[in-house]
Amino acid sequence: MVAADEEGVRTYTDLYSLDLLSFTPERAISRVLDCGLVLQLTGDDADTFTVLRIDGSLVMKKADDIAVMDRSTLYVGQIVGSASDKGGQIGVVTGVTTMLGVVQLNSRCQPTKVVMGVPTAGVRRVRALSPGDYVVSGQWLGRVVEVSLDIDVLFDDGAVCRVTDAEWKKIELAEDRNYRPQTNTAFYPGAPVVITRDSSDIFIDAQWLNGQWKPDRQEGKVTKVEMAGLLVCWIASAEHGIEQRLLQELAPLAYQNPGDLTYFCSDPDCAWALADHCFLINTQENNDHDEQQYTSSESTAPPPTMTVGNTNTLVDVLWQDGTRQHMARSTVINPLSFTNELNFFPGQYVVDNSPAGDDFIDAAAVDGTGDDPVCGSTTRRIGFVKSQTSKDQMVKVSWFKAAPICWEVECDDIVSAYDLRRDPDHSVFYGDVVVRLLSNVSESTPVVQQPQAMSASSSLSWVGRVVDLRDGHVQVEWGDSSTSTVLPHEISVVHKEHYTQLEWADVDAPQADNEQHDPEDATEVEGGMVDGSVGSADEVDVLTAAIQNVEVQEDLNGDDDSDEEYDQTVMIKSGDAIADDDLSKFQRFNVVKSHPDHHYIDTTHEGSSGGRRWVKTVQKEWKILENSLPETIYVHAFEDRMDLLRVVMVGASGTPYHDGLFFFDLQLPPSYPAVPPQVFYHSFGLRLNPNLYESGRVCLSLLNTFGGEGTEVWSPAISSILQVVVSLQALVLNDQPYYNEAGYQGLVGMPEGRRNALPYSGNAFLLTLRTALHLLRRTPKGFEEFVRDHFRRRGRYVLDTCQAYLLEGVPADNGSMELSCSLGFRIALAKLVPMLVAAFTDIGAQGCDHHTVTSHHHPTDVLV
Repeated sequence: MVAADEEGVRTYTDLYSLDLLSFTPERAISRVLDCGLVLQLTGDDADTFTVLRIDGSLVMKKADDIAVMDRSTLYVGQIVGSASDKGGQIGVVTGVTTMLGVVQLNSRCQPTKVVMGVPTAGVRRVRALSPGDYVVSGQWLGRVVEVSLDIDVLFDDGAVCRVTDAEWKKIELAEDRNYRPQTNTAFYPGAPVVITRDSSDIFIDAQWLNGQWKPDRQEGKVTKVEMAGLLVCWIASAEHGIEQRLLQELAPLAYQNPGDLTYFCSDPDCAWALADHCFLINTQENNDHDEQQYTSSESTAPPPTMTVGNTNTLVDVLWQDGTRQHMARSTVINPLSFTNELNFFPGQYVVDNSPAGDDFIDAAAVDGTGDDPVCGSTTRRIGFVKSQTSKDQMVKVSWFKAAPICWEVECDDIVSAYDLRRDPDHSVFYGDVVVRLLSNVSESTPVVQQPQAMSASSSLSWVGRVVDLRDGHVQVEWGDSSTSTVLPHEISVVHKEHYTQLEWADVDAPQADNEQHDPEDATEVEGGMVDGSVGSADEVDVLTAAIQNVEVQEDLNGDDDSDEEYDQTVMIKSGDAIADDDLSKFQRFNVVKSHPDHHYIDTTHEGSSGGRRWVKTVQKEWKILENSLPETIYVHAFEDRMDLLRVVMVGASGTPYHDGLFFFDLQLPPSYPAVPPQVFYHSFGLRLNPNLYESGRVCLSLLNTFGGEGTEVWSPAISSILQVVVSLQALVLNDQPYYNEAGYQGLVGMPEGRRNALPYSGNAFLLTLRTALHLLRRTPKGFEEFVRDHFRRRGRYVLDTCQAYLLEGVPADNGSMELSCSLGFRIALAKLVPMLVAAFTDIGAQGCDHHTVTSHHHPTDVLV
């Protein structure tokens, strides 16, 4: 087999899904079975791995017995870190070059032919298109969702039959092979097929191209694998861009003939790796070597099935500080599945997210709806990142001239990462697939056929991939191989959902099992489905933790029509908010007239429209709240709108939300408690928690706004409003909110988790302070005095905490928590303190006048 490149072999330190391993770390590889592909950790033993070998077998390997040879799954746009500097800056992959070593194997898994140095353009998969691939039909861009295959089977007497839709039929193969189903299929030319009693009907009903069915047939061999049809989800067009309504109304049929489609590019998950079956394209024998070299000649003979036995991958990386690393070995780069919103990369478009723009947002929001606007509107400055120092969390930004934006740079500045956010209107990034309307294409360009293209039905000058972000412009390589520079508003970024999450309307398709995990972060292997590495998502399930922190004892066995008291008690075991005796003058539960700014005030489900049972149910809920609310949660119910409630809670001690106030509006549908309440969070456009969106959406399994099962989801028999509000305070607004993100729990205690959790908590603290300023300017109705009184009493403690953080201390005596006191954090905090001092002084808070801010550092002192 192929000898391992000794410089590229790295002994085990970090292992990632689909890494190529050598089982002989101390010597060169001599057999094809001496290497394998990492699939997953095995059981509770973190040093044992499941590995796929070239023959499709699975073996278990220990960390001490392996060395990492290659990491071919890196892709353009992937966030990475340095394997030698795990706590240092991170980067983004801007280029990938993979060369393959492919072999032809006999029945004993011995190589009969070896071809080295084959570029990925020199091979084709047995199944020419894979799920997730991007394809074009005329002026439409789509993603392949499902591929239907026909196979031809040859028997010893020369008879040949064609089995349609073969992958959905129970055809047994003589060899039990495992494989990656997104990029491979069980069938390939040369695969031996076994005829059994259970599968004989398949061959009886098959189309016989030569000869006929005979009952004594026992074995055959696959000679041809051909795509018969595709299911395609259309995601963009040259005429309508990515406008979803028009795409749904005007898109072509989902079922497509492969010959009518043009291949554009592969899904990032479809990287070449060990054990992939393929055909060589354009090869010839090299007379000077026993091996074959890639050339441009073409063979008319049917190509033999080859198998990838080795990969060698080099990558280009753009680091946060603006430096570029070219042709780095993939083994010195670690892929990062998790990051945080304070990480920026050169070329990214950003908006000014400093508190200076909050006054405008508050003024603009007074429109009678009560809804909170989302930060990042066109009133804020727009710019692009030139570099970032990750340690100090400082960013060098070039700002464009003010609105109406003309995309000319006005000035450069060095700002805190906490005062920036990615521009939601111009979210283009490296490797993105983009489209531009044909009206924006200056001139037609010739069609260039890709190696896997089915047909070139139209010019591909309107669909491309981002290859660089430089000086405020976007460099795109278009489908016709031309390259041009465009402005961000001239293109649209195609949505990047995993192919199993795409939807189409005109056919019934199998439902993918993807509710509870992110399929982008799973490695699947057929012949035993194996889920791979870590995952990520946008939402969180905290109900499991709720069971551990909140005990609920209920009696719901009484008849709905009875007057039986409904008793429920809740005990918060840890992370409780600290009550303040001065709040005792405010009733924790009160029934008042409805507030006109309630988010659900205009809902059609008013009053007692749910009927007598509904009214009695709500009255029981009121009684539970009146008797059992924790001391730092306050609720207003409404005598004229029993379906509405307003809740305010105090942030718990030891969390970044300490001493903050958080408002929620609830609405009980007429079918309550068969369905959970609707909940809206008053965000003021700030995302201070993974569960609480800028739009006001609250993501929680208990509310059925995120997947869950069993006790995690709403149960009409046992769930209650009290359970909802206590979960929001104790479990959502917790001490480590970063890990609320779905899939992030596994990062607790891990380096990748630690590098992100503290900055996230620091940002949550800053946004809690900004929320306080919003509340003092625009207090939700009914709680005006409550809010003023709270900050009159707690204002000086808030400022004491800020002062300690500015001095890089940990003000534990005030119930605060350790935060990352980077220069960027302190600069952002220093901007807020004078605003807090002024706001607290205006409401008569004591002990605020001695707080002044002296910045010991200036942004320009840091070279970004």
